[in-house]
Amino acid sequence: MTQVREISTASGKYPVVIGSGLLRSVPRWLRHLQFSPKARLLGIVADQSVAERYAAEVEEALQEEGYQSVLMTFPSGEDSKSLRQLEGLATQASQAGLDRTSLLLTLGGGVAGDLGGFLAAVYMRGLPFVQLPTTLLAHDASVGGKVGVDHPLAKNLLGAFWPPKAVLYDVATLRTLSDEEWRNGLGELVKHGLLGDSALFEEIVSTAHALGPKFWRQVSQEQWTVWLARGIEVKARIVEQDERETGMRRLLNAGHTVGHAVEWASSYRLRHGEAVSIGLVAESRIALRLGMTSADFVYLLEASLAACGLPVTIPSDLTVERLMQAISRDKKKQGSALAMALPVAVGEVRIVEQIPIEVVQEVLTYG
Repeated sequence: MTQVREISTASGKYPVVIGSGLLRSVPRWLRHLQFSPKARLLGIVADQSVAERYAAEVEEALQEEGYQSVLMTFPSGEDSKSLRQLEGLATQASQAGLDRTSLLLTLGGGVAGDLGGFLAAVYMRGLPFVQLPTTLLAHDASVGGKVGVDHPLAKNLLGAFWPPKAVLYDVATLRTLSDEEWRNGLGELVKHGLLGDSALFEEIVSTAHALGPKFWRQVSQEQWTVWLARGIEVKARIVEQDERETGMRRLLNAGHTVGHAVEWASSYRLRHGEAVSIGLVAESRIALRLGMTSADFVYLLEASLAACGLPVTIPSDLTVERLMQAISRDKKKQGSALAMALPVAVGEVRIVEQIPIEVVQEVLTYG
C-alpha cells in the first residue's frame, strides 16, 4: 500500500509518498523529480545511528542507478540541532565538493530533517533537498517547509522556510523504533487528530485502550500508513493555505508553547512529542481557565493521551520559574501576553490572541 499526497503552496509543489520499501526507490523518484545522476553529487545527511542502519541501503540503490553520493553524519540527539553541527556539516559538504548543482537527502527523524533542511537552505545560499523520514515523529517534521536549529536560549530560535522537493516516507523503517521514539511521534499524530480529524483521534485512542501499553507494535504497517497519511493530510490542508505561519498555520502550534518550554527546561530529556502531550493538557487547562472549554474535555484529553502511553503532567523537577523563562522567549510572545492555539474540543483548536502571561503562570503553578 502506497499513499501519495501532493502539497501545493506559494513556494511550489512537492509530493509526500508513504509506503514500504521506499528507500530502495529513491533513484526512481529522483528521476521523476528530474534530478539527473550525471549532473549532481548528492549529499546524504544522517545522524550516526541512522547512518549505521540505513545509509548503506540508500547509497547502494543510488550507485546502482548511476548516482554519486557522499554521506555526512552528526551525533544523534536533539543537542545536534545547533549552529556548531550546522557548521560541521557545511565543512563536510564543502570538502566533498557539493556545489549549487548538488542535492541533499535528509535521512532520519526530525533532527535530521530540521538540521539537514537548514543546511540546504543556507549552504551556498540554497540547495534543493529531499526528506527521507525514518521515525514516526518525522510525519510532522518533514512536511511544511520549516527547518532550523535550536539556540541555548530557546528551541527552534534560528530557522527558515525551505520546502523539500519531495518527502519519501518508508514505513518499513518504523519497525526498528524504540518505545521512546514511538511515543515521541505519537504525540504529534494525536495532536493532528485532535486538531482536524476527530475520527483519527478516536481510532488511535480506542486502539490504545483495546491493545494496551505499547499498542504501536501490534498495529500493522498498512494501518500505520493510513494513519500517517491522515495526520499528514491535516497538516497539508493548513500549510497549503498558510505556508508562512501568518494565520491559520498557527493552529499547528497547539501544545507547543508549553511543550517547547518543557523540552528546554528538561534539557531535552523529554522528547518533542512527549512534551507536546504535556503541553496539550496544560493548554487545555488554560482554555478552561478562560472559559473556552469544559472540565469534561480536559479530563477526556488527559485520559486519552495517558491511554496512548504519553505523559500528561509536568515533571516535578521542572520549576514554574524555569518554564516561564522559556515561555518569555517564545516566538509567539507579544509584549506581556501570548498568542496561543488552545484545544477546546476533539476536532477543534482555537487561536487566542493576547493571553496574559499571568494566566499561563497561574495554570502552570496550580493546574
